[in-house]
Amino acid sequence: MRSFVKILILLLFITAQIPSVSARQSKTRCEPQKVRVGNVFYTRFSLFYEYGLHNTTNYRRGTFVPVNTPVTFQGKEGNNLFVTLPDGEKISIYNGASGFQYKR
Repeated sequence: MRSFVKILILLLFITAQIPSVSARQSKTRCEPQKVRVGNVFYTRFSLFYEYGLHNTTNYRRGTFVPVNTPVTFQGKEGNNLFVTLPDGEKISIYNGASGFQYKR
């Protein structure tokens, strides 16, 4: 009977280790891709832009861009992300004070 209990404990220990091993393996496989100019991404939220600029403050003026719109990454400079919309319009997504214009 004691050997049965020892085997049972050993099996429980081994099965408890299996999920943690598979979790470690999945983390190493899911490394983020490098962001390169020309990569296509999708907006995660709806946004409005005006004069080629989307200020991250919450206001509703200008042209509406719906969620899941494909945008082409054009670059990053300071707090600005530069993207191109499907219609060819270039916009700057600025995280900070307003007044910055798209310079590319």
